[in-house]
Amino acid sequence: MNKNKKVAFALAVLIVATLTVPAITGQLVFDDTPEYTVTVLTGCDVTIGIVNTDFGNILAGNSAELTPTFNLTNIGDWNATVEAKFVTNNGTVYGMQSGADMIPGNNFGLKAVDLGETVYTNLANSDTDTVIPPELPADSTTYNYDAQLIVPAMQASGTYTGMIQLTFSNA
Repeated sequence: MNKNKKVAFALAVLIVATLTVPAITGQLVFDDTPEYTVTVLTGCDVTIGIVNTDFGNILAGNSAELTPTFNLTNIGDWNATVEAKFVTNNGTVYGMQSGADMIPGNNFGLKAVDLGETVYTNLANSDTDTVIPPELPADSTTYNYDAQLIVPAMQASGTYTGMIQLTFSNA
């Protein structure tokens, strides 16, 4: 073989070897076992402070706001999803009740004003949890929530009461 053919043959073997041998990075040691770590979190831990729950006197066809109505503080280590629903009902309609009369739950709204919400999220008119956005941060800060009640135009007069259940879960 002449010198040019030897270089060409060596170059061809080098190219084939490069294409067929996988690249190996690091060291392969078969006696090593991987060590895993985990940090276990406790999740959300929310406390509630009641500020004001009395809308006072409202004429039928009007609305009122409570600013704030309550505040929430998440002292846990995970953000919380906040859900609300009325537990007061007359068997079919959930909301605020005066005798047999009801102000349906979808006339009542909550908003996390200190978390930048500008629109009220109305509760359901049923036994259904409604998510109140956004998530409650796990930062031990107290955040205010506002409430709004819209009294329907033809609502019967009376003193209405309603209980809301707040539920907190890991977001």
